Parts: sequence; C-alpha cells; structure tokens
Amino acid sequence: MISRSISSSKKGQTGVQIIFIVLALSALAFSALFTTFLMGVANSEVQADTSFGGEGADVMQDLTDRQPTWLDGLFLMALMIFWVMLIITTLFIDSHPIFFILSIILIVVTIVVAGYIANAWDDLAKDADFSSSADMLPKINYVMTHLLEFIMGMVVTVVISLYGKSRLGL
Repeated sequence: MISRSISSSKKGQTGVQIIFIVLALSALAFSALFTTFLMGVANSEVQADTSFGGEGADVMQDLTDRQPTWLDGLFLMALMIFWVMLIITTLFIDSHPIFFILSIILIVVTIVVAGYIANAWDDLAKDADFSSSADMLPKINYVMTHLLEFIMGMVVTVVISLYGKSRLGL
C-alpha cells in the first residue's frame, strides 16, 4: 500500500488555484501596462529621430497602435481560460470535506491580497506617467479595478460547482 501525504495529494486545491489565478492575472496586467508604457516611449523616440526614415517610423507607429488591443485580448483570454479550468478542476478532482476549511482560509487570504493588488493597480493607473497607457488597456483596467468582484465571482462558481457535483454524484 502506498501512503500519500496531504501535501502530495491534488485534492482540495481550490484555494491554491485561485491564488495562482490572482497572481498570474496581476503579473500579466502589470506587464501589459509597463510594456504599453515602454512602447509609447520607444515610439516617441523613433518618431523624433529622423534617421529611421518614414517607413521605420510608420512600422513602429503601427506596432504601438495595435499592441494594447492585442494585450487586452490576451488578458481576457487568460482570464476566461483560468476560470473555465478552475470550474473543470473543481468538478473532476475529488476532494475531502477537510480541504473545504483550508480552501476557505486560503480564499479569504486571496481576497485580502487581491484588494491590495487592485489598490496598487489603481494607484499606478492614476499616476501621471502611466495613466495614458492604462487608458489604452480598457479591458485590463476594468478587470483590475474590479478584481475583488471577479474573484468573488470565481468563488461563487466554485461553490456552485462543488454543490452541483455533490448533487449529481460526480
């Protein structure tokens, strides 16, 4: 018989998964903001430098114009994929009721951390240097401004999934 410890078990990972989602989305959002800011600075330098010629400046302007839309879409796609994978893992991974208590504690910690991250985003997005870059990322800005509501939505869908799983006998 193989003995398995709680730490090596994949049961009851809902809290850890939500923490991962918050951190991954935050890293993606802050990276997108800094990338958009740096692209804007680089584009200004390229436009001001006459040695690049008209074609180089046009290419850089086109990249600078399209990059925020692409990053917004990437962020929303990551959010949806993380949310769907959270529901799937909640439905198909068996969990013992003892892990529910641990998950509740981790979710409360995650909500507190998400509040700090949302406040940090708000402060950075309102900063004079980054405000124009944040305005070019409307979807990321909306999600990060309402990060607590999105996390609570994830928690509610996890609770519904757990309840539905127990009712369906999955």
